[in-house]
Amino acid sequence: LGWFDRVFASPSNHRVHHGQNDYCIDRNYGGLLMIWDHMFGTFVDERPDEKVIYGIRGALLSFDPIEANLVVYRKLWRDCARVKGIRAKFAILLQSPSAPGDQPRTRFDPESFQRYDPPASMLRNWIGFGEFMVLYVLTMHFTAQGQALSWYMASIEGALIVAKGFSMAMIFNRDPRYAFSAIIWAIIAALCIDYSALTMIVLAWGIVAPTLLYFGDRQVAPAGR
Repeated sequence: LGWFDRVFASPSNHRVHHGQNDYCIDRNYGGLLMIWDHMFGTFVDERPDEKVIYGIRGALLSFDPIEANLVVYRKLWRDCARVKGIRAKFAILLQSPSAPGDQPRTRFDPESFQRYDPPASMLRNWIGFGEFMVLYVLTMHFTAQGQALSWYMASIEGALIVAKGFSMAMIFNRDPRYAFSAIIWAIIAALCIDYSALTMIVLAWGIVAPTLLYFGDRQVAPAGR
């Protein structure tokens, strides 16, 4: 986009920020303006001859949001345990991910990267979509009525929203604990939330979805999980 790319965080600049290609690491931090990246030498243009591969180095091998957020801290902990001396441990915590002294990185090959994309049946995809719609309805209700809810009801509904987020990950990870989780949260919804249409939706879906998966989709979890 010409001058716009030099000044603002354009889609092209932001693609580089989220890339794991060699030239994308520690680049284009600007959330709105790129002036800071120009000042500190972290700006780089997107390369038209190399497709940007999004994500962290190496496939995460999970859709779990907790795993996605904590994996970097687990790596930091391992790196700190690997080195000796307080000064070296602080250096691991404070230096940039690609700074000297960190474990050497192998050269990234975009052509050989395999995205984590376990096969899912049509039924599993539709149940995942249904789980998202239940999450959407719960979130809209919480946003619209949250101030009118008691702290107890707001806590239960908020926890249910978080649980539904994890449920979608469990569906596509083919986690056998999904059925137990869905049924438990359906019972909690029935016992703790007023008997409204919203409660009936959550209760019915918490029973129907795992039942359909159990009888209609016998895929097991991927090897290594």
